[in-house]
Amino acid sequence: MAQSVLAGDPFRGATLYTRHCQECHGVKGKSPLPGVPEFTWWGGSENGLNRSDRQLLDRIRGGGQGCPAFQGLLDNRDIFDIITHLRTLRR
Repeated sequence: MAQSVLAGDPFRGATLYTRHCQECHGVKGKSPLPGVPEFTWWGGSENGLNRSDRQLLDRIRGGGQGCPAFQGLLDNRDIFDIITHLRTLRR
């Protein structure tokens, strides 16, 4: 798969993030729940942004560690849009 988040739409990703991810990962990527990966500069070694785009795609698609699998609910374009949005949270 050669698709990159560079082609993602951060505005569409923000809408999808709000609908599917915000409850657990927080409005600005800082989770209110213990042990949930953060998407901020300050997330430390467990920061979800320390993963590659491919790793994030696979994780969102397949779920894990309490996160539901979104395969079948979100397509790759949706997920890449969310990842593009996540990359804006660390600024």
